This record gives sequence, structure tokens and C-alpha cells, in this order.
Amino acid sequence: MLSYYYCLGRDVKLLIIGQTLLFFQMGTTQLILPLYFAKLGLDGMQIGSIITAGQLTSALTALPFGMIADKYGKKIFVLMGALLSGASFLAFGVLSCFVHLLVAGLVAGIGNGMVFASIYAWMVDVTAVEKRKEVFSLSAAMISLGFIVSSIAGWFPPFLREGFGFHELDSYRPVIYLPGLLAFLAIPVFLAAKRDSISISKRGFLPRKSLRAITKMGIVNAMIGFGAGFVIPLFSYWFYLRFGVDETVLAPLYIVANAILMFSFLLAPRLADSFGTMRTIVYSQAIATGLLVLIPMVESYLVVALLYIVRGLLMNMVAPLVDSFILGLIDADERATLSGVMAISWNAPNSATPTIGGYLMQNVSLSMPFYLCGFLYGSAIFMFYLFFHEKDRDTPCSRENLPRTKRSRY
Repeated sequence: MLSYYYCLGRDVKLLIIGQTLLFFQMGTTQLILPLYFAKLGLDGMQIGSIITAGQLTSALTALPFGMIADKYGKKIFVLMGALLSGASFLAFGVLSCFVHLLVAGLVAGIGNGMVFASIYAWMVDVTAVEKRKEVFSLSAAMISLGFIVSSIAGWFPPFLREGFGFHELDSYRPVIYLPGLLAFLAIPVFLAAKRDSISISKRGFLPRKSLRAITKMGIVNAMIGFGAGFVIPLFSYWFYLRFGVDETVLAPLYIVANAILMFSFLLAPRLADSFGTMRTIVYSQAIATGLLVLIPMVESYLVVALLYIVRGLLMNMVAPLVDSFILGLIDADERATLSGVMAISWNAPNSATPTIGGYLMQNVSLSMPFYLCGFLYGSAIFMFYLFFHEKDRDTPCSRENLPRTKRSRY
């Protein structure tokens, strides 16, 4: 499995290292910031507003940033995004006024929108066709590793309070500053990487050559995001309602699930070579969807925990294969636009359904959100196969549009 990742080129390594440093923020954002904001005295509505402001801003700005990056270059947007992201985390640790923190959340969202719209398209620009699956899989594995480490760092504040007598708020700040400092460290790493390709065409900002493929993938991505919102962000809440377990029981489960997922990312290219990219994606996600629907029918917590891990592994391990596959079908001048479409088509519908899922779990049925999610997942998987199964090979489009770099670079 590891032999697939030998001899990666300098530029690819730099982008993956920089991305890992930059995306270290993910675990901190989910685990530490809400608790820290609560300690500052913010109420639930204010905390939710700051988080939502960042997520929605990221989703809404990714598409326009992607269109501009396709025309004028991705590297500059990744650099600016890293700068804004780092500044926002330092601001989170310094500021205490709700309005100021809300502005910092908006800045973080703009920075993330810049990065999400450009980083993966930039990776394709410096990656040979035959190495694309490996690069995206290694990238996903390193992001997962960063999420695990940043999640474990959540145990650091109690250590500072009990071992060194830190004040409660001060014990959180080093964990909040760290993602900001790492984002700044990512900037020289990105600067050292080769500049991406820039469109020399006179087209406008809207995609033309790959419009059909981008539209189809946007539909599939929106259905998955819409379905995921019913269950995925509410899994811990569902575990609490169904089995009465809290974070002390769920934390090890989440860490183990993410650790296994990290290694599964590295295995994905081997599976794609053995079974074909399309078959690997469709079969893996179809089985995962079946396990998701099965979860609410099981009475044992241990069995459900096992299903939770296996389902997450099968559903998410092929995500790098999907990214690699789709970006390979898109014209070189329009890849950042695709990244923007992917971001907004997933985040916008995904932000709409957690409220519905929570209401259904609380007042209607613990099982219904799973069935709705499973139906949408199944429909999206079928549509993905219907739209793209004929492209499961090196198509003339992908051969013409991808950069012709030498294998020796990798």
C-alpha cells in the first residue's frame, strides 16, 4: 500500500504539507471554539451565529473565488486564504466582544473559501495523470491525521489548568493560537511550490467547456450534502438519545473512527487499481448507505459503534477518488470553478437539514432521519453512476487537459 506513495515530487509534497498545516484548524473549530466562546459568556445563539457565519461565508465565496482563480491563478488565492485564516484564529484568542468575534468568523470563512476553491485545482496542475489518485488520497489522509491530533489537543486546557495553574480562559488560548500559527507557517511552504497554470483563453468567468460535467457533479454533491445533514452532524446527539452515552464514551469512538479512516485513504488507490475507480466508488458508498439504514434497527451499542466505524470508512475513503476522477474530466481552465461549485453545492443544502433532523429525532422518530439520509445517498450514488460511468478511463478530454509532467518528478 505504501509503495503507491513513493517518489512523489517536490511541489506535490509542499502542497500536501502546507494543506496539512492549514487544515489543522478543523478539530479545534469543532471541539474547542464553542466551549471557549461559552466560557467568554456568549449564549448558544451567539456561538451558533459565529460558526454559521464562517461556514456560509466559506460556501458562498468559494464559487466566485474559484472562477477568478481559474482566470488569474490559484496560488495567490491559497496564500491570501492562509493569511486570513491565520489572522482569524489569532483574533479568536484575543477578542471577547460578540460583534468582533462575528467579524473574525466572517474573515475565517472568506479565507477558507479562497483555499477550498483553489488548493485541489492547484494540486491537479502539478500532478501527473497517473499519480492523481495517490496524491488526493495522501492529502485526505494527512488532513485526517491533523484532525485527530487537533482533537487530542482538546485535552490540553485541563492539563494547563491543573498542572500549571492557568486561568480557565488562558488555558484555552494556546490551543486556539496554534492553528493560526500553523496557517502562517503554511504560507512559506506554499510560496516554495511551483506556480499553477493560468488560463490564457479570453473566456469569461463562467465555465463553458466543462459546464455539463460541473452541473451534473453539483447535483450529485447537493443530494449527498442534503442527506448528510439529517444525520451526520447529529450522530453524537442520536447516540445520547438512543443509548444515553456522553462525550466520555463517544470521544474514543470518534478518535478510533478517524484513525482507521486515515489509513483507509491510503488504501483507496490500490482498490481503484484492482476494481476500477467507478466500481470502487459506487460499491463502497452503496454498502455504506446500507449500513447507515441498518444502524437504527440495532439494539446493541457495541454493534452500532462497529457499524458507525465501518460505515464512515466505506463512505469517506473514496472521497479522494471522487475528487481525482471528477477533476480529471474538467478542462484545465475551469477546475477551480468546479471546486467552488462542489463547496457551495454541498455546504448550502447541508446547512439546511440538521435542524429538521434534530426535530425528527426529538419529536417524531430516531430512525426517520437515517431513512431520509439513506434515500438521498442512494439516489445520489445512482445518479453519479448514471452520469459518469462511461468516463471510468483515461478519456480524450482528461488526456488533453491535464498537465503533461514527467513521471520522474514523482
